[in-house]
Amino acid sequence: EDQQLRDDIAQHGLREPTEVTSDGLVVSGHRRLRAVKELGRESIMVEVRSDLEELGPEAIAERFLTANTNRRQLTSLDKARLYLEIVKSGPRSRDNASQEAFRDRIGKTLGMSGRNLDRWRKIAEGPREIADAVTRGTVSLQIASQFLAHANRAEQSAAVKKLKAGEDAKGVIAGLLQRRLPAKSARES
Repeated sequence: EDQQLRDDIAQHGLREPTEVTSDGLVVSGHRRLRAVKELGRESIMVEVRSDLEELGPEAIAERFLTANTNRRQLTSLDKARLYLEIVKSGPRSRDNASQEAFRDRIGKTLGMSGRNLDRWRKIAEGPREIADAVTRGTVSLQIASQFLAHANRAEQSAAVKKLKAGEDAKGVIAGLLQRRLPAKSARES
């Protein structure tokens, strides 16, 4: 998909501008921007979305979400990465109830519960090997996100090392989680 985009831009040029805020936050066009950079071009056509800035961070997040979900089929991990980008650009001074309501609204738009979106967010922020195991279905989203929420870097590194050595993902992650939490917390439902 990315190669096709690069080829199209190389042949026809950029047909649609990348949407950015005045401080350079990319709202729409991340893949186009990456493709242009990979082609060695130093400039890109942009549209500065001051109209969204005037409406506030919620409007920027909404446009970001709309632009990035309408163009292609997203995996759950892609949706979590999209959510992370939205959170980075959103308002910082939310109380817990507002954060959960925002998360739930984004989750609903993305076709999953806010709670699962949060679990996938933890997976997206964690080591790639653990994300791969969840994506393949060799360990559950619940167990992996619980592990990542409680494991320190050394424990995560130990898990990655075992996964790279070919050990069973579910056994590795659940085993390390059991050492960290009481046994009943680490059981899969």
